[in-house]
Amino acid sequence: MVNDLHCLACSATFGSRKQLSAHASQCALNFSFTDKIYDHKRKLDKKKRRQDKRARCDESPERVLDDIDIPEQPEVQDPSFTDNDDHYIDVEMARPPSPSPPPINPVVSQRSGRRIRMPARFADFLPGSATHLAHMPPTA
Repeated sequence: MVNDLHCLACSATFGSRKQLSAHASQCALNFSFTDKIYDHKRKLDKKKRRQDKRARCDESPERVLDDIDIPEQPEVQDPSFTDNDDHYIDVEMARPPSPSPPPINPVVSQRSGRRIRMPARFADFLPGSATHLAHMPPTA
């Protein structure tokens, strides 16, 4: 049987993976070795995150806008103001603003006190029409 499996910490050789695994769970040098490996990896990951964050901050729009000259925008005339004698009514301006929907009181859980939200597909649609439909009673 060829002893080709080695403990990375103490260089002991073993004939099977099961023997190596049993040794690794008890080897004090293996514990300190793996701790060093994980510490080194954690430090490298932290350094990488800092470099990535610094690179993102360097590419942020605030810094990019400082380097670019933005030309002045020409003044835009108010579309409702006209100098000519054409008297017309802008349909968008003549229409009263649509009423905002009444505020919906959120449903609160009795146990946790958290707000319960329903999926959008369950939103109720109650049609309102000024014309009477034969199969529906008139609304007041």
